[in-house]
Amino acid sequence: MCWWFCGGTLCPWWRLSGLLWYLSMKLEARVSFCLSVVLNPFMVFGIIKLNMINKSQANYMRSFGQVFRHLELCRKHLAHDSSVTFKVIDLIDEDGSLVRLAMLRSLRKLESLKCNSDRSLRRRSLCEAKNLRRLVVSCKKPTFTAEDVTTITEQSYRKVPLTEVVRKKRAFLERKWNYWDVSRAIGILGVHLLSLYAPFHFNWWAFRVAVGLSVIAGTGITLSYHRNLSHRSFVLPKWLEYLFAWCGTLAFQGDPIEWVSNHRYHHQYSDTDRDPHTPLHGFWFSYFLWIFDTGSILQNCGGEENAADLARQPFYRFLQRTWILNNLALSLLLYIFGGFPFLVWGVGVRTVFVLHSTFLMTAASHTWGTQPWKTGDLSRNTWWLAIVTLGESWHNNHHAFEFSARHGLEWWQLDITWYFIRFLQALGLATNVKLVTEAHKQRFTCDG
Repeated sequence: MCWWFCGGTLCPWWRLSGLLWYLSMKLEARVSFCLSVVLNPFMVFGIIKLNMINKSQANYMRSFGQVFRHLELCRKHLAHDSSVTFKVIDLIDEDGSLVRLAMLRSLRKLESLKCNSDRSLRRRSLCEAKNLRRLVVSCKKPTFTAEDVTTITEQSYRKVPLTEVVRKKRAFLERKWNYWDVSRAIGILGVHLLSLYAPFHFNWWAFRVAVGLSVIAGTGITLSYHRNLSHRSFVLPKWLEYLFAWCGTLAFQGDPIEWVSNHRYHHQYSDTDRDPHTPLHGFWFSYFLWIFDTGSILQNCGGEENAADLARQPFYRFLQRTWILNNLALSLLLYIFGGFPFLVWGVGVRTVFVLHSTFLMTAASHTWGTQPWKTGDLSRNTWWLAIVTLGESWHNNHHAFEFSARHGLEWWQLDITWYFIRFLQALGLATNVKLVTEAHKQRFTCDG
């Protein structure tokens, strides 16, 4: 946490603000305290740390999740005690839920989006960075004590074993089911039950079909849904773009518009309460339970307006209506050509493998692994998932440089999807391929 409060190895401006924050914490000098508020946006964390917890508890704040729970507690207390005035513009929205962890992440995102061809996206990022610079804090010492903080947080949160990540308890159990949640649960349960027949209907041709379709569907997700459609990391001819997007529907993860919308919200609100698969609501929520909670995504993030570039294209609207039919048609063809073994392995086993590869990457890459880039979130590089996720598990690299078509930035970081993109580029089919340069890395290091 020292990096957050002291500015890390940043420019002298941030070192100065970090020093002032340190003095205000140690000496409680009002002058340095006020100067820190003006100079350092991260002072909001220092204020809560200074006024809400004692020195022993301060040593325990070692994760973003713990920072979140103190912020959330302060927000809730405001509704019951008018003597407390706490105002954080642009970090807390109208309904009080957190919008951003820190300003530097938005400034870094603005830097990464300078090369984006979408003018509206660049404009929104510029506006976002400008708003987050306006940090106004007015704070009096809260009337509740450090013991109150300990009691409330212990009841509502727990710590993931072998990590410093704190999760919120029982978030999923308090939600309401709707039609889409139930239908998704039935579909995913169905393919899992179908896969249980695999040991009794094994043959090598069925196994080969399962492996081949896993690669096709997985590439449709990683290459098309993720790097091409969500981040526009490269450009493909329309016929090839549409072909890969159709392959993505075979992964049983929804249509391109919904998938891209959720993923863009994930980057916009990464690891906050508004993240569609936020790790703050528990490991299993971020693993797969979020899929059955479409109501919270709509409430916290909004609709699919952030994927309007896809919704304007008739082909993607067609896939939105027919992606389930694509999977049913494939199932029928497999049964016709290979009988029940092809259905079990080509649909059941293959779908379960691709689903859990994606689920595990989503959850584990925000819990375990290394974090060479200080991205302002919980993203991690998880090397042991690189093969099964086709290179998607270099997640901290990806959150640091969202625009990049290559996630494995080092020569030893296996990135199968990038190798395929590079092959398409050599054939002249992939153009405008965006990559991380040394200048990008240097700017990121200087900015945070």
